[in-house]
Amino acid sequence: MANTEPTPESNVYSFGIILFEMTTGRIPYAGGDTIDDWALDFLRGENPMTELADPTLDSFDADQLEAFGKVIRSCVDSDLKRRPEMREVTSRLKEITRIAQDGATPKISPLWWAELEILSTEATLRCGNRRPARGLYGRILATT
Repeated sequence: MANTEPTPESNVYSFGIILFEMTTGRIPYAGGDTIDDWALDFLRGENPMTELADPTLDSFDADQLEAFGKVIRSCVDSDLKRRPEMREVTSRLKEITRIAQDGATPKISPLWWAELEILSTEATLRCGNRRPARGLYGRILATT
């Protein structure tokens, strides 16, 4: 019987799949246990991430999106030894998104919650009757 306990490598893989789902707005395992062909083509490096981006995104930085794609590919590498550690993944994501530690830390002050509500309202107004951006941190991409 195979070991089913999570390992650091399996956690990195799972995180890569979650990033992939957020970026594309699709589930790569929609058909069952095996990864779908469209997702395999990306993971093999045959399709750029810009072709797979969630179509509801209003705008995105193509270079930033491709950088996310590189992080995703490294996280789901079939060779466990080539998968990065989570600290490397988070460091790279901070670098790509240009989010400082202070900006990534949730704040509990009433002012922060008011700012969040304003951003949410602005996003809703910008989208009109359409749904707000999904995937790859819609707020980050909408502001770049």
